[in-house]
Formats: sequence, structure tokens, C-alpha cells
Amino acid sequence: MSRLNAITLDLWDTLITEVPRKNPNLRSYRIELMHDELGKLGLDYDLGRIEEAYARSQEFCDEIWNRHRDMPLDDHFLFLLSCVDSGLPWKLNKDGLERLRRGYSEAILRMPPVLLPHTREALEHLSASGYRIGLISNTGRTPGSVLRKLLGQLGIAEYFDVMTFSDEVLVRKPEKQIFLHTLRGLSALPRLSLHIGDDPEADFEGARNAGMNALLIDGSENGSRRKDAIVSLRELSELL
Repeated sequence: MSRLNAITLDLWDTLITEVPRKNPNLRSYRIELMHDELGKLGLDYDLGRIEEAYARSQEFCDEIWNRHRDMPLDDHFLFLLSCVDSGLPWKLNKDGLERLRRGYSEAILRMPPVLLPHTREALEHLSASGYRIGLISNTGRTPGSVLRKLLGQLGIAEYFDVMTFSDEVLVRKPEKQIFLHTLRGLSALPRLSLHIGDDPEADFEGARNAGMNALLIDGSENGSRRKDAIVSLRELSELL
């Protein structure tokens, strides 16, 4: 790997992780916030109705995401509101709509994930070694604009020359377009680039299909046996 000049990394469960995993409190926070904010605006919807709307909007999101496609924040946010009440988006004034939108999209900042062990040391090593560094992340209900803010708060945004989020490019890993888009931003060739991530399909196979080198983070017993896997980011300083 001595000829590499660019490194791209996955975000979730590669650099950061939710505590607890798949934090259910985020869902509850969004639902309760919507209920409270709508009540302040004189729109008293039953909490169960909002919970049902949230579940319907999740089905909508999953249908899109399972096809490895993505959408801007407003597509699923406004769909959620319309599931509560088909006329709700038009019943809200500009300030009320923006307050709901901000609470929905920035919920993760109230319950922020944490850096995984060795994340900062690995990024410092890659930066000091002269690699161009990119981030490639699929998003959920939290848009890339908020994830950038989160990474700034965690103190690692400065290490990335390019950050690519699926809601902004409208395609998700493992589709090769999201990898190639990032490499164009880094002015890097796929064969001289390496992608590192924890998902065998989205990260490893996706990067390989884009013509990149790939390294899988696999903390299981198998991870220590595969030549194309590492157990943790701690090993990067020995490999690169």
C-alpha cells in the first residue's frame, strides 16, 4: 500500500458510534419534540398519531434507502408531517416549520455519539503521513449539514479534505458513484486510493466495485485472520 495517496473512511461504527447502539432515545426525542412544538402552535395532535406517522415515514425512507438511493432532508421531514396530517405542512408558519425542522434534524446533537477508540490517533497519523483524506457516509434522518457540525464538535472535522454524505449526492454506499464522487474531490485515482469501513457490503465491496483498494474493520475473530481486514484503527499506523 506504499503507493497510495488518498484514504477514505466510513463514519458510523468506523470512527464514531451511538451510545447506546442504534439509540432509541433519538426516535423518542423527535416524536416528543414534534408533539410539544405542535402543541405550542395550537395544533394538538395525539402522541400516538405522531408515533404512527414516524413509523410510516420510516417505511418510506427504507424503501428509498434499500435501493441505495437517498433524498434531501426535506423529502422525509415533510413526508413525516403529511403523515401526521395531510395538510399540516401548510398549517405551519415559516418560523414554526423551521423550528420543527431544526429539532428533527439536530436531535443527534442532544445525544451525540462518541469517538471510537483510536479514531483521533488514526486520523492524526494519516494526516501527518501526507495522505489526502475523505469521509464517505450514508445518512439517516440526520443530514450531512448536521453531521459536519457534529464532527466539528468532536474535533475531527479538520482532518478531512472532502466529506461526502449520501443525502447531498442522492446515492448511498455500496453504489460506486458515491466513492468516485469523493475521489474526484480529492483529485485521486481509485487504484491509488484505499477505503476503510466496517460494513462488508457497503464499504468493502462498494469500494472494490469502484476500483479502489479496501480494508474492512472486523473486530471478530475472523478479522485477525483476513489479510484485507483489521481488528481496529489502531493497526493503521503499522500498515500505512
